[in-house]
Amino acid sequence: SVVVVFNGEIYNFMELRRELEAKGHTFHCGADTEVLIHGYEEYGTELIYRLRGMFAFVLWDAKNKRMFGARDIFGIKPFYYCRTAQNDLLFGSEIKSFLDHPKFVKAVNENALRPYLTLQYSATEETFFKGVYKLPAAHYFVYENGKMDVRRFWDCEFDPQPQNFEACADKLDEVGHESVAAHR
Repeated sequence: SVVVVFNGEIYNFMELRRELEAKGHTFHCGADTEVLIHGYEEYGTELIYRLRGMFAFVLWDAKNKRMFGARDIFGIKPFYYCRTAQNDLLFGSEIKSFLDHPKFVKAVNENALRPYLTLQYSATEETFFKGVYKLPAAHYFVYENGKMDVRRFWDCEFDPQPQNFEACADKLDEVGHESVAAHR
């Protein structure tokens, strides 16, 4: 009853898999993708707070007629979406995937031009196509009953405190090694 479309890697999928197996979930392959399905079945949208990786995904929950999707905290994997006049939701990792859809209206978004020319990159959620948006990094969405609810799930916390240089260097080294281990 749950289907997934996934682009990316879940670095902590083995840890999540063991946790879900302990709760009675049965896995059928060794891929990280399956953790998204079972994780959603177990935790619902709270799954997003357990994931570590680079990803963009959408889960369709057929039982509840709900779509849930997310983009990693750094926005490494792209995610674009738009709603047609008939209230269909189109999504993909490239805008060009929308171009041949019969309900997609190809119209220029003049509001996206100024930020691009000023900053030399698309700094807003809007794109050059009217009605096509980027899901921002560290955001998830729930699409239900024709309504799109987009929310931030992570933000950088920065609270500088005076600390010993050696302690900071040791902590940075520890975090660096842990990150490399998680990516292996």
